[in-house]
Amino acid sequence: MTLMAALLLAAGCSDDGGGLGDGPDGAALVEPFETEAEAAYEAADLDRQDDFNRGARIEEGCFALDDAGAVAVAEALALDGAADAAIDDSTFLQGPPGQRENLTCGIDAGEDARIGVTVGTTTLERDQLLEQMELGAGQVDQELSAIDGDAPGLDGDSVLAIDRDGFATFGWIDDDFTVALSFPEDMADYDRGFEALPVLVGAVGETLTGG
Repeated sequence: MTLMAALLLAAGCSDDGGGLGDGPDGAALVEPFETEAEAAYEAADLDRQDDFNRGARIEEGCFALDDAGAVAVAEALALDGAADAAIDDSTFLQGPPGQRENLTCGIDAGEDARIGVTVGTTTLERDQLLEQMELGAGQVDQELSAIDGDAPGLDGDSVLAIDRDGFATFGWIDDDFTVALSFPEDMADYDRGFEALPVLVGAVGETLTGG
């Protein structure tokens, strides 16, 4: 079975329904993300339309996730240092606005390895993103495999979970918006990754929309 077929089968087995109930959906997060992204470029004395290839370093925090959200994600992953988790100082914004602009942030959970967080806009559908990931992995001879499971409260068709040579990524793609977390396989069980994804999506929604 191909990776694409495995993921489609997993999605077809989910009956959770779409979205997050009364919570935010992807379309509702695009505008506040765009507003914050514009402000981030201005703060860096850069032009977003001209400098998106160069990108902008965010000096403090992560405009899509606060420290409370970092703690919640670390707790969902059942990390020993979860209570002290915080956004690290590696936040960076890059990519063409409204197409594939990504904000990359990191969660520092003490002695545990860094948790990667990516939030942004995309014009690609879930399966198109998967194809890009497969292509990238093939170019560097890495193995890509689907991770089986369900993310509570999220439509299976919006969830993409893959293992790339022992590094897991759990992503949510909905209405031109994407949220993802990634971590090495020895950090947490993969079922914890499925538990943490909706926590992250909710925390991002609250941070971007102010509640």
